[in-house]
Amino acid sequence: MYIMLSYLITSLVRQKLLRMLWLENNTGSVRNLAQKANLSFAAVHKELEAMHTVGLALVERVGNSLIYRSNTAHPSAKLLLSLLSINETPNTSKNDDTVRKWLKAIGAPLAVSAATKLPVISEIISEALILAHHDAVVARVLPFVLYCNRKEDFAAIIKSTAQRNELQALGMFLQMAGELRGDKSFANIALQLRDRRYKRLRPFFYLQEGRYATTIAKRNTPKLVSQWGYFMNMGLDSFAAIFDKHTVS
Repeated sequence: MYIMLSYLITSLVRQKLLRMLWLENNTGSVRNLAQKANLSFAAVHKELEAMHTVGLALVERVGNSLIYRSNTAHPSAKLLLSLLSINETPNTSKNDDTVRKWLKAIGAPLAVSAATKLPVISEIISEALILAHHDAVVARVLPFVLYCNRKEDFAAIIKSTAQRNELQALGMFLQMAGELRGDKSFANIALQLRDRRYKRLRPFFYLQEGRYATTIAKRNTPKLVSQWGYFMNMGLDSFAAIFDKHTVS
């Protein structure tokens, strides 16, 4: 697993933190990130400082804490994301398939068998949001799934999603669902999640191939998506088609 990444980056701590900050969009203090990664404070502090020194991580003071996040404006950002994404893909199929089967069980129109044993729905949604960055099919069905499960406890879903630093993705898909179904309650939930600190657009799908593909994606990005700080080469009609083809439960 992670053969190329392991060859180029021999530090397992560095590999894990790069994936957390760059692929999973985690932010946090040294202590927060160390707890999430199940690593020692000293090891995480050393690696984060090294990433900051070379420009791969940004740090800002929030209250009494120093908060670290990925520096997506780094000249090598696309190369690093591509490397991390490629090394994530080969051996995650089992876990990814599990998430797809969970989604199927709660209403997603996916061509997989439904899981019979499910975790709480907040875990399903938060894991699906992570998978959506790699799987456009999962991304397309998420607004539909959220609307099908609109009677669930969204406070729990928000809490679980926040732990995985996917609130912006959740808010975007909630707003999509609300607009596509004309449901203002979804829009109201979504507005509470928007983080206006995101000024620079970043790719929703991690593996964005080349400058031309990025230009096309930015040109085709729906306004709703860009409002959440993302760009993607997928129009709202793609998400609307799921609602048109399938019955909302």
